[in-house]
Amino acid sequence: MRTFQCYDCKHTWEVPHGAGGMGVDMACPKCGSTNVHRAADERGRGGWRRGGWGQGRGRRGGGGRPRAATPSKIHEFFSRHGGPDVKIAAITDDGKTISAHFGRASYYLVSTVEDTKVVHTELRDKVGHRQFASQPHDEETDPRGHGFGAGSEARHASMIAAIADCEALLVRGMGRGAHIALQEANIRPVVTDIESIEAAVQAFLRGDIVDHIEWLH
Repeated sequence: MRTFQCYDCKHTWEVPHGAGGMGVDMACPKCGSTNVHRAADERGRGGWRRGGWGQGRGRRGGGGRPRAATPSKIHEFFSRHGGPDVKIAAITDDGKTISAHFGRASYYLVSTVEDTKVVHTELRDKVGHRQFASQPHDEETDPRGHGFGAGSEARHASMIAAIADCEALLVRGMGRGAHIALQEANIRPVVTDIESIEAAVQAFLRGDIVDHIEWLH
């Protein structure tokens, strides 16, 4: 059995293996929220549970509208967590600006936040399209197209591994398959039009960053 949790009402329930569907495709049977993930304990993660800001998640193949985080939800999260190791990542090639595409970026800049203030930044290596250029692509056989299939899932997992300790990832463009993979890893992807990492992180912390999920491809 797989265990899922609603991060809005905290309800948990079990779904048999092979029944299909991931957290991002589900609605909570109790409150109807789509802010659903695999239960953190089941995923083998220690420490606190990531939950996002109470927003509905983008669904597979949908278009979607831009959305903004709610300041009260953000401050509620930091108040509840109360620790120094909340991390927000951004894809980058120069350590200062957010790269245009998740798969092609060379690095992550990870900002550590304490009490809604950035106290440390760290540049981390990121694998991407250059490392995967010689591998076959699943869109040739997977009916969902680019970014889906077993090979794509493995590539996404290897890219995400470097930021497994992060709450959110700021990007300026990405595919739907990668977007879903981040959500399944309990990392909130945010597609922003803000190029400066510093400005985007501050907008995220204020709760007025706009998530352009309609730009997913």
